[in-house]
Amino acid sequence: MLSVYLQLRAENVMERFITRVEEVRHLLNAVVATCYDEALATAKQLDKDLDANPKDEKFSKENMPLLGVPMSVKEAFGLKGFLNNL
Repeated sequence: MLSVYLQLRAENVMERFITRVEEVRHLLNAVVATCYDEALATAKQLDKDLDANPKDEKFSKENMPLLGVPMSVKEAFGLKGFLNNL
């Protein structure tokens, strides 16, 4: 059985997420506000932290199963620095 190992970096995943959002947001009108700069900065910092401490237990799959996974938040939820429709 062939095993393939692919190392993903949070910054690369976030860049691709942003690219895809921008490709389709005018079609879907699903993303009203963005915080791309903050998201990229957070992803870069995460990569640095993981590079410095790759075996740190706080980064384990059990403690942070979605670590590095981009997400969007519906404007119905309050998020600091963003308007919402409440």
